[in-house]
Amino acid sequence: MAKEGSTEAPIRHPLDFNHPDFLDPKKLDDEMRRAFDICHGCRRCFNLCDSFPKLFDLIDESENEDVDSLKSEQFKPVVDACTLCDMCFMTKCPYVPPHEFNLDFPHLMLRYRTAQKKNNELPKIPYQLAKIDRNGKIGVLFSKLINWMSDIKNNLFRKIFSNEETLVFALLLTIGFLIIFFFRQHFNSFFNEFNFCIFTHRDAEASRRIWLE
Repeated sequence: MAKEGSTEAPIRHPLDFNHPDFLDPKKLDDEMRRAFDICHGCRRCFNLCDSFPKLFDLIDESENEDVDSLKSEQFKPVVDACTLCDMCFMTKCPYVPPHEFNLDFPHLMLRYRTAQKKNNELPKIPYQLAKIDRNGKIGVLFSKLINWMSDIKNNLFRKIFSNEETLVFALLLTIGFLIIFFFRQHFNSFFNEFNFCIFTHRDAEASRRIWLE
């Protein structure tokens, strides 16, 4: 007879990335549906990350109010909302190992994201934001500026940062300007070496000679 979980310490089984079934689309979809069905029947995790409210809303608004009514394409927002904090596995879920349901929601999200990466389907902006080593080095270089831009009193940039896409665009634009500013001497040397100039409409003939001859 199966007993309720959470009476013993969770057992975390390592992910077997090399298993032939790990990235099998059919097996992955079946496991997603199995896990989501268990979560739907329990809902103890409703107040954790946004993955669970999104999942429960999708089920509640589906035709038959069950996981079978969901399309596989609808799983993506649930996965995207997972922060991999591990709170569901460590503190909430009663069906983690050693329970026979063997439910590990964070590992399942990692498995799905691994499949996304293999198929080049990862969201572009979060993928770039996840490059922590690179972004950290950039942040150290421009820490004073970034601290000023993210200051709670800086209303303009706080509004810009509230939108993910605008945030990335603003950061890239700022970094570009800073690179040009700090390395302007190198740029000037480069431009002078190759006789680079900015032409106005009066310099059409000079432009033609440089670029076409």
